[in-house]
Amino acid sequence: MDINFIQGSTTEQTVVPSHSSILILGKGSSEYKNLKIAYPKNISEVQNDYGEYSELTKAYIEAKKIGAEEVYVCNCFKMTDYVQAIDLIAQNDFAFVCPLFTFSTTYTNGNAEYYFAEIYTEALSNSFSNLLITEKHASLYEDITHFLTSMKSINYNFKDSSMERMSNGQAMAFVLNNLKDYNYANVALASIISKSNLRYYPQEDIGEVVFDITKEDVIDHEFVYFAYDILAKTTIENLLNYHNEKAPEKMLLISIIKNRINMALDYEQFTGQLLNPYTKIKLNNYTTEVLNSFVGLLIEQFKVNNIQFIKGNPSEVNINIYMSIKPYSSIEFIDMKVEV
Repeated sequence: MDINFIQGSTTEQTVVPSHSSILILGKGSSEYKNLKIAYPKNISEVQNDYGEYSELTKAYIEAKKIGAEEVYVCNCFKMTDYVQAIDLIAQNDFAFVCPLFTFSTTYTNGNAEYYFAEIYTEALSNSFSNLLITEKHASLYEDITHFLTSMKSINYNFKDSSMERMSNGQAMAFVLNNLKDYNYANVALASIISKSNLRYYPQEDIGEVVFDITKEDVIDHEFVYFAYDILAKTTIENLLNYHNEKAPEKMLLISIIKNRINMALDYEQFTGQLLNPYTKIKLNNYTTEVLNSFVGLLIEQFKVNNIQFIKGNPSEVNINIYMSIKPYSSIEFIDMKVEV
């Protein structure tokens, strides 16, 4: 979907976020350009607009250091600005949304308390965005036991409070903030994946970690974490999301791949066409063409299973397209449904 972003200090330009786009939401040094999505030209512009030492500037610099190309920013000077920004974000399909609030941050609405992570997940549930959130940096904890105990407590509290209310947790991940040279592990993860075609497991040598976490340390938790060894360098481990079932869809890479394909499937050309067998053939041909472009990159195989015309009210007919994909990262086919 198109949106007018601020680009540069004086001009506005219509930009469509791509499958490698990253949106960072964080606090600038002032309310300048508050709650406006900007696509800066370079680091100097970000430093000038949001302050050299602001968290938003630091996160942007870290994304660029890793090599992310398409990085947008949004100044949320007050914590309540994160809530006000939701409608703006939900209108657009940024590949990765990286807010700089912590995973444990809550918002009170009347007598009810909600996690920001839950609010954002629900707001983005019908989009093709992947929400990546982190917590306080591991260097603030005295040892690995203190760090992991705190993270597990945060995760248990979140799931006890929010999991039953969330309709779709596939697109959200909790990234442990365990990199020595980076303050925002969620931004680092988004930057690495944005550069990867995802045929192979994403990885990037971005330095050492604060604590040596193993898979045994995170059993029953959805923590994405970074590990390091001399030979393999920096690796990304336990890439899970908050899907409520143990299924292939709980793998974060699966949801990212599905979102990349959904972003490429643009059925606007079929709007207003007569819905007849010939249109169904054209829909099948177009879907096959788009899916075929991902074979060898994201997926090994695909099937277009069915195309249905579903009558709604007397003047409305909905199109449902059912397909299956087999990503390289999966041993089985993953079902997808697109509503046109």
